[in-house]
Amino acid sequence: MEFIIKIDEKQHVGYFKKEIIEAFGLRLKFQPNSKAAIVYAEGVKASDVIRSVEILLQDLKLRAEDEQRSTKEPGA
Repeated sequence: MEFIIKIDEKQHVGYFKKEIIEAFGLRLKFQPNSKAAIVYAEGVKASDVIRSVEILLQDLKLRAEDEQRSTKEPGA
């Protein structure tokens, strides 16, 4: 599942969908690097975040493989 978070250009405020707030609560931690970020609920153990990120990474690898295959297929 993927969500787009739109940030208001003037106010610098983002809108989070109801599903995100229900899953993570109202206080989130945002840990960025230069290309991506990890967002998780405040109070979650680092080991649990790492396990979740490993699962997300597997999913991203599968999507990247699918993208690569679809660009090689005729008519793609």
